[in-house]
Amino acid sequence: KALLLFDPVNGGGPGGYSTSRPDIVPQPVGRLAIPIGLLGELRDSVGLACAPAAQNYQTIFTAANAAPVAYEWTLDGASHIDFVSNPSVCGLACMACKVRTLPLAQTQAFMGATSVAFLATHLLDQRGFCAWLTGQGLPAAVTLRRAP
Repeated sequence: KALLLFDPVNGGGPGGYSTSRPDIVPQPVGRLAIPIGLLGELRDSVGLACAPAAQNYQTIFTAANAAPVAYEWTLDGASHIDFVSNPSVCGLACMACKVRTLPLAQTQAFMGATSVAFLATHLLDQRGFCAWLTGQGLPAAVTLRRAP
């Protein structure tokens, strides 16, 4: 009924795209006719990037043509690793990610509040969460794009 992703990367990794790691933009993302929420960051989008600009959450947002609503929240100062629940399991790959400038607690608080607001709104049809999705509840470190 809805899709919520945390700093996703549409990347096949060192071996490129494959059947187990398919390229999902523009299709099949473009066919998803459900609400889509994407939380992401741009610190790790350039250079030796954990979330390269050509494959980051913004490419998924751009491809979400059939979604009745799509949200793209960018957390200024967050690092790609901040979206991993247990960084110790990703090993050496996570060590290449940029260092955050936004306190981790702020990123985690935003992720929690936004997740509850998005899922309550789009899965449970509960209204009253607009401030946390598109308004006053958004921290100053967050930039929002919404479509349509």
